[in-house]
Amino acid sequence: YISDQYFSLISANNQDQPSLVINRSNRSIYLGTTCPPNNFGKTIFGFLGLFGIIRLIRSDYLILIKSSREVTRVFNTTIYTPLQYSVHPITLESNQSLLENLDERYLLSILKYHLDQSLGKIFHSYNQHSHSINSLRCNHQPSSNTSSSHQIRNQPTWDPTTRLQAQCLRKSDDLAHLPLWKRDDDCFFYNKSLHSSLINLAQEPGCKAVNRFILPVIYGFLEFKSTLINGKKFNFGLISRRSRYRAGTCYFSRGINLDGNVSNFKKTKMIFYTNLNSNNNSLNHNQHQQHLPTSLTMANKFIMASFVQTHGSVPIFWTEINNLMYKPDLKIMDVPQTQESMKAHFDQQVKIYGDQYLVNLVNSSGYEKHVKDYYEQGARELGNPRIHYVYFDFHHECRGLRFDGVQRLIDQLEEDLINNQGYFFQEGDSNIVMKQVSVVRSNSMDCLDRTNVVQSSLAKWTLTQQLRRSGILFENESLDSHHEFMFLFRNLWADNVDAVSKAYSGTGALKTDFTRMGIRSKQGTLIHLLNSCMRYVKNKFLDGPRQDSYDLIT
Repeated sequence: YISDQYFSLISANNQDQPSLVINRSNRSIYLGTTCPPNNFGKTIFGFLGLFGIIRLIRSDYLILIKSSREVTRVFNTTIYTPLQYSVHPITLESNQSLLENLDERYLLSILKYHLDQSLGKIFHSYNQHSHSINSLRCNHQPSSNTSSSHQIRNQPTWDPTTRLQAQCLRKSDDLAHLPLWKRDDDCFFYNKSLHSSLINLAQEPGCKAVNRFILPVIYGFLEFKSTLINGKKFNFGLISRRSRYRAGTCYFSRGINLDGNVSNFKKTKMIFYTNLNSNNNSLNHNQHQQHLPTSLTMANKFIMASFVQTHGSVPIFWTEINNLMYKPDLKIMDVPQTQESMKAHFDQQVKIYGDQYLVNLVNSSGYEKHVKDYYEQGARELGNPRIHYVYFDFHHECRGLRFDGVQRLIDQLEEDLINNQGYFFQEGDSNIVMKQVSVVRSNSMDCLDRTNVVQSSLAKWTLTQQLRRSGILFENESLDSHHEFMFLFRNLWADNVDAVSKAYSGTGALKTDFTRMGIRSKQGTLIHLLNSCMRYVKNKFLDGPRQDSYDLIT
């Protein structure tokens, strides 16, 4: 509801709850009555969520999600992506007067540009219920437009903003008093700065109702598919979340800052889940049951598993200064706090994910050599036994476009992945068979193209182990023999890196023909060339306003 003096936001589903009122004269925000007073008759319209409130030079602006699309339904939780936003000046000043200020006009234009560019990359749910993932079980038939196409019984509720393993290890009581935004990982609460005024208000006495209006979103990629192997159906998906810290574009955002935050930091979570031995998994079950793990002979066993990887810019102080050359001038800065910042970064990562396996993919010679050397030196000087540095000269090992050479890295890491890292695997309501206790943190120069080839290969290796443990794959059976699934797997990973690459570099990723098809092709090489040319133009001439828009939002 909009009047000459106030905005009033009311939940259509909970009209007995207090409204959120914004005074247009002094910009104060407070909880109001459960229904709007009579003077709220000027404009009335519906919206689906509050993206945030942003302060520009002349006015604060209310950003509302006007329409959205259901992306998928996973673990009893529906995930949406916004399709349309509306931006409303809070001040009483007229729109014409506001736009006469050139700075205000520019900031407003890049705000709307960022919202438009983020379409399809922002995801959220409306699940405000404080249940742990094991505390609520119900039958669920996914809708026809979701990625799941068969019934899974005893599905848990799910919070897409936090790790699956963390949710399963939590107790219901731990979440009973926490709103959704407090359960979110601060690093990936993309619109947190836009909710700062509401967050401050929500923590005041008697203002808990404000929590309902705080809608955390993630920025990145999310997609789930229903598939089958050996006649057994399961659901498989990827979720990638970009950090809100040092968000930006390729050449404007590199390296680390004094707080230990790195550019282009992303967490990718691979999830699969199924209900084994149910009717839809009975195909070929009897004849192969004697070869399956003991856990598979237990009727109606719900299984879910996940695997987390991270990537981020090389955590030293470095930058690339734009010029008209294809490769800009690379500068490594001699900052006294480099070790302190690197320590802060990895201390935080170890605290969240456990031991860090640092897979460095930059070249050992030429343009990238100094970045490699400084990173190695910094990691070595940290002397942290929980940090394990692994160097893999990607372009040398995969020379001649033989990207299958990345298998040598998998072989090198295999013992650590089996013995020291693991993955999350749970059977039934609470039987946690395995936990992931460390993470592989990969990087190349951009953390896009080479990094994606390695991450998708690690994910394939891990998923093979998970599917064997669940009994979907037989012992010693390879995923490569299941061509339909590998087509789905490769394209899901390629779509994932394309989405992340467009946000950072402005184009789709390079080398995705290998990700999509498992081989390097002439068509893929041509697309690689076209994307490289587009990156040159966008990064050299068009990224300034795009970087400004990231800085404004985050």
